[in-house]
Amino acid sequence: EDIFPDMDVSSPEDLVAAKEELLRYINAALAGMPQEWRRALRLRHTEGLSSEELSEALDKDEPEIEQILEYAREHLRQSLIESGCTFILKKDASEKGKNHGR
Repeated sequence: EDIFPDMDVSSPEDLVAAKEELLRYINAALAGMPQEWRRALRLRHTEGLSSEELSEALDKDEPEIEQILEYAREHLRQSLIESGCTFILKKDASEKGKNHGR
């Protein structure tokens, strides 16, 4: 499931400031995690590598790759929460009409 920070902004300037602040929090959280976790997240989310491709790139079994990604995402989520971010779940087509909050 995807999560997105809940940014309550009233103007374009506030949105830009909120995005810049969020980026600072994300970069700080990434800096605080093991390099292997950062690399796995980067390869998955910016390069679009599959678990099989990540397994080859990081020389790890696929189950271990999934565990690394899970740990990295949880570290990122917890770091952002500790920084004061709140989250909302991204709704997919099957979830429309349901209200989820974090």
